[in-house]
Amino acid sequence: MSSTNAKIIFVMAIGMVLWGGFNFAKAGYTSFAWTKTEGKVIDFEHNVWSCGKGVGECYSLIIGYKAGNKPLTVISKKKFNYDKPTHLLNKQVTVYYSPSNPADAVISGSYGSGQYGVILFLIGVVILFVFWIINKREK
Repeated sequence: MSSTNAKIIFVMAIGMVLWGGFNFAKAGYTSFAWTKTEGKVIDFEHNVWSCGKGVGECYSLIIGYKAGNKPLTVISKKKFNYDKPTHLLNKQVTVYYSPSNPADAVISGSYGSGQYGVILFLIGVVILFVFWIINKREK
């Protein structure tokens, strides 16, 4: 591997560690600092898009929750392609919302984004460890 390629991969690995760690920490902070409540899948948002190869579609979950006595909704970031996930209708999920702005909410578990931060963080750490081993052997 050339020195330039090694430096590029090393910088990318550091970026993955930092970005992944930040997202994981942000998701963890949200779960501790925001108000926790239970929500329920009440409906689905249907999205259609077109690209060069045709038309695609996906569904997002619409989660109903209450902040105090006020009913609110949040749309999941997770997308389900093609098939409406009707088996999730009425499923209970944990919702965290900002005490200062209850409409600003996130969904915990597999419906949030924290797990991607963990994955990127771990991949970055593995790459940095491999570079450390390679560097140690060359000296």
